[in-house]
Amino acid sequence: MAKIVKFVYVTIIFLYMFHVSTNIEGDELHTFFILRARLMACTYETLSQMGPLEIQ
Repeated sequence: MAKIVKFVYVTIIFLYMFHVSTNIEGDELHTFFILRARLMACTYETLSQMGPLEIQ
């Protein structure tokens, strides 16, 4: 059950960030990718602490 919740959580975040990235151009896009990378890292850390990631 937890595995499904984690998968849905990551998918929603990814889709949201992809949606936002399509509305940003130029220098803002570069800054956005840095922020997204940090968010992904934080999200991955949080999920890893919840339990082993089994998403393929």
